[in-house]
Amino acid sequence: MSGLVTVRIEKDNNYTKYIKIIKEYDNLLSIAQIKKAIDTGDVVFSFDTADTSLVADGKTSKLYSREDLFRKCLKKLKTAGAKMVVTEEEYDIVWEEYSSTKIKKTIKSKKTAASVMAKIEERWNLPSSYLEYLRNRAESQYVEIENEETLERIEICLYGAKDLIEGQLGYSYNPVEKAVIEDWDPNFVVIANFDADPFCIDISEKNSPVYYAMHGMDEWCFDEYCDSLETFLKLAGCT
Repeated sequence: MSGLVTVRIEKDNNYTKYIKIIKEYDNLLSIAQIKKAIDTGDVVFSFDTADTSLVADGKTSKLYSREDLFRKCLKKLKTAGAKMVVTEEEYDIVWEEYSSTKIKKTIKSKKTAASVMAKIEERWNLPSSYLEYLRNRAESQYVEIENEETLERIEICLYGAKDLIEGQLGYSYNPVEKAVIEDWDPNFVVIANFDADPFCIDISEKNSPVYYAMHGMDEWCFDEYCDSLETFLKLAGCT
C-alpha cells in the first residue's frame, strides 16, 4: 500500500533559499510554480511512496532511494527556516508541523507477506530474533537512536522486510553495472542506514554486534555500534 506525501510551505521572504533546495530535489519544477504554490498555500512538491527507484549521486555515484532524497530535501528546508506541513494523503497522517528539528512519520506495524519472508530466508540465514522482527514489520521506518558512548542522537532508516533486499543495493551489489561489489564482506547484511552510512550485522557470527561505517571513505572501516541486534532494536524503540 502506498500514498502521496505532499508538502506545503508557509509564505515568508525566503523564496530564493527554498526554491534552490526544492529544485535540487525536483528540477522539473519551475521557479514560477514553486513561488505560486507557496503564495497560494498549495502543495509545493510531493513524493509518491510507491516510487522505489534509486537515483545516483552526481558526485559519489552512490545510489539513494527517492524517499531518502525527499527527506534530505525536507531537512534542508527546515534548516533554511521553512515552516511546512507534510501530509501522507492516503492515511491522512500529518508527519509534523516542523516546529522542532525532528522529522517523524507515524508508521503502523504491519505483518509481512509470506512470499516476502520466503525470499529473505532463501537469501540469508538470519538470526531468529531478526526474522521475527521482519515478520511483524513489513515497512521501513525512520527512528532516532542514541549512541551509548557519545550520546549523540541520529535519525536512521531501519529497514522493514519489504525493503531489506533492495536495501543492499549500492553496498554488496551494483545495480547499474549488475555486478557484485568485491570489497563488500558477503556476510554483512545492511539492516539500516544513516544518510547512506550502513548499519550491518555479520551473519557468520552467532550473536553478531551491529556494525557501522561511513560511506565515501574509499574503503569500508566498520566499528561496533552496539553489542547485539537486540540492543540496537531497543535503542530504536522497536522492542
